[in-house]
Amino acid sequence: MRTTSTADSTWTTLRYPLDYGAIGSITTPSLAVQGIQQLQNRHQLTTVLEKQQGVWRHNSTLRTGGQLVEYTAGQPWRFYDLTLAAPGPSSPLATIESGALTHAAGLDLREEVNYRDRFGNALQVAQKGQATSFIWGYRASLLLAQVKNAEAAQIGYAGFEEQALGNWTGSVAGVISTAGFTGRSSYQLREGQTLLRSLLPPKQYIASV
Repeated sequence: MRTTSTADSTWTTLRYPLDYGAIGSITTPSLAVQGIQQLQNRHQLTTVLEKQQGVWRHNSTLRTGGQLVEYTAGQPWRFYDLTLAAPGPSSPLATIESGALTHAAGLDLREEVNYRDRFGNALQVAQKGQATSFIWGYRASLLLAQVKNAEAAQIGYAGFEEQALGNWTGSVAGVISTAGFTGRSSYQLREGQTLLRSLLPPKQYIASV
């Protein structure tokens, strides 16, 4: 709790997977409800799904904002922000009804993770209809590239330092450490071997370096 300059005391509340009750018996859950079930079954019980902020004013509890995160396969999936015209009464941001997760009024989708790799790294996210894509390397431990306004299938980048081709296709003889141009290593191409990136559909593009 914190007291503001107007003598209002602020508060924050959190909701976790078990706060949605015992939902394992739901036979046809939506993807969002499946996500909560998975968190419960995996005992990821300290995962914060809802966060709300507000003030105590004149003996009233008023909500001023909030965030909701939906999960799938134990990973964050969709991120929502609560938009309010004015502070109002507090209530859950989401409830489970007929196997689906029902949202409170005012929740707006801010970001959605479209794809992940098998290690859980995000490969493509959407923010207000615009895609941002990522390429990971060094055994999926380091981010190599982030490209805005492009889908994951449309981009390619390789540092020529490892066997992973960074969304390029083709075959290389291997990585050699005796002829690095931008780092310590490079790809070795032998006769008949290629390193390609599939052409994008015909339209106008902007290339930047």
